[in-house]
Amino acid sequence: MTAGMDATIKVWASGVKKSIKCTSTLTGHTGGIDSLSLHPSLPLCLTSSASDGTWRTWDYEVGQDLMRCDGSSSSGTTGVQHAVLHPDGLLVAGGADKVNGKSHGIVFWDLRQDSSQKTTVLGYSDSGSMTCMSFSPNGYNAVSGDAEGGVHVWDLRKAGTAGQAKVVSLRVGNGRCHSVRYDEAGKYLAACGAGVVDVYAHKKWSGPLVSLTSQKGDIRCVDFTKQSASMVTGSMDRTIKFWSPQ
Repeated sequence: MTAGMDATIKVWASGVKKSIKCTSTLTGHTGGIDSLSLHPSLPLCLTSSASDGTWRTWDYEVGQDLMRCDGSSSSGTTGVQHAVLHPDGLLVAGGADKVNGKSHGIVFWDLRQDSSQKTTVLGYSDSGSMTCMSFSPNGYNAVSGDAEGGVHVWDLRKAGTAGQAKVVSLRVGNGRCHSVRYDEAGKYLAACGAGVVDVYAHKKWSGPLVSLTSQKGDIRCVDFTKQSASMVTGSMDRTIKFWSPQ
């Protein structure tokens, strides 16, 4: 599946002859789509758009928009910035323009309830609007990045406890944080921004283990390979780089 700035989600199928064709196109967003996450076991996906301020869930086999949320005055939350599915497939975590009158809230929604429900608050970004989020493999921790280069680590087990869920606030580069990612063991955290990728050991937040700066321009994406044997990054300089420990 892919989602793009043309506000569409496309479902692709690979053929026997190694060709790939688009089998369906899902429409409904009125602005460019910033995130796409898949349910771990069901044919469902979640998308979010900071441009139209909503997240939406889809049955991509049927091609139907199941639920949409832009916050509401009754829930105390307005304007979705970014949202992703939690690994359990039941919760949505994301950022919102306003939560209980405060800017840049980080919150949970429960998919089993109505989309206008009151959210569970993790805390607030102390810099800018959310641009990315990732979860630790066990689902206990989340990390969010924002438009001012802030990187915030959250303990989801303390959601709803005022001021207790935020573990630490970090910073990557001198601009927007584009992507954050845990490795599959939850031991390392990578965050990328304007020309730099910082890699941290989980729970050792005094400084990055390494900062990688050999790509020009914004580094837009980062991920780890199996067993954290190496890491891959993609940049606006049109290069993809693979990194391995020496």
